Amino acid sequence: MKQLYSSKMMMATALSVFASTLSASEQVKNAKDAAPENDEQLLYMVPAIVSAKQRTPIDGSSTSAVPISQSKPGPENTGPAGVLTPHDGTIKVTENGALIENLSIQGCIQIEASDVTIRNVRIDCSGLYAIRVDDDVSNVLVEDTEMFNMTSSGVLGSNFTLRRVNIHDSGGDAVKPSRNVLIEQSWFHRLGSKVGSHSDGVQMVSGGNVIVRGNNIDMPPLTGFTNSQCLIIQTNFGPIDNVRIEGNWLNGGGWCVQVNDKGQGFGSPTNVTIKNNRFGGDCAFGTILVRGEDADTKVEGNIFEPTGGVIGTDVSTSTCRNDL
Repeated sequence: MKQLYSSKMMMATALSVFASTLSASEQVKNAKDAAPENDEQLLYMVPAIVSAKQRTPIDGSSTSAVPISQSKPGPENTGPAGVLTPHDGTIKVTENGALIENLSIQGCIQIEASDVTIRNVRIDCSGLYAIRVDDDVSNVLVEDTEMFNMTSSGVLGSNFTLRRVNIHDSGGDAVKPSRNVLIEQSWFHRLGSKVGSHSDGVQMVSGGNVIVRGNNIDMPPLTGFTNSQCLIIQTNFGPIDNVRIEGNWLNGGGWCVQVNDKGQGFGSPTNVTIKNNRFGGDCAFGTILVRGEDADTKVEGNIFEPTGGVIGTDVSTSTCRNDL
């Protein structure tokens, strides 16, 4: 069954998305055949057609069906491609297995269902979050998607995968993950356009089982943008365990990466690995800062790109230009 929405319905602040029993090609063909000649608009929503082999399980492990990217993520290999169908208004996803694909959305997305796929989409969101994933859903996949103009963060939530995503011109952060999250092969840049923001590429304040790998998080000093960290792993609101930061290109911020005990009684993040990353020279204070009496962070194989030198493991008092 195709989902047909008139222009009046498109003006609603939220739109429930229903999965269809048709294949993607059948859905589009039938919708085009039945297309009205008036001002009604068609929104193509079809069931997720991603097989289990294509999906990457989010279990906190370092293994995946998708290898770490060997090409630096940027404009040529992140975000959507091809012709996108315009859609005006926020989309609320309430049906398990829904697919949102090939759209240019003037609005945001709220996910309240499991096994949802967002693919090849551009999201121009003036709300807090371009994509907000409810905590009680699972297995959300976002790939080949661009997000911009949100006031707080590109993505907020748990139990999701981001792949080949371009997040930029955010008022605050790029991603705020909590639990069971994989972020890979993505490009985060031009963050912190809101006055007074302390923007981070990845900001994690509680949770666990998060992997950040093969991404390009680029936060050099830019007029009109405020940069705090490429990544901050800090126990503001709860304990944090099992975080892996591997094979990324990281540049800018104050300290490029911070792993901190916030002093709220949750201790330091535990079981954290910072491995085989490439650090640029635009950090203000240093590349990596680890703080806390019970700190449990492993640092190895990281490169300072301006010199090609290996960053040492004693990083708490280092700066960008003397930490080798």
